[in-house]
Amino acid sequence: MTNEFSGGCLCGAIRFKATSPANPHTCSCDICQKHTGAQSAAWIEFSASNVQW
Repeated sequence: MTNEFSGGCLCGAIRFKATSPANPHTCSCDICQKHTGAQSAAWIEFSASNVQW
């Protein structure tokens, strides 16, 4: 079974679908805190070939 993730921007102009996630992780470094505005961030990485825009 392949996991499929989909989403996009709030206005709906940009949409994506991604499959086969790799390297799910969390990070609390200063850069991730500034990027997200949160104390900790959860990330899931995908190979470029597994993402459709």
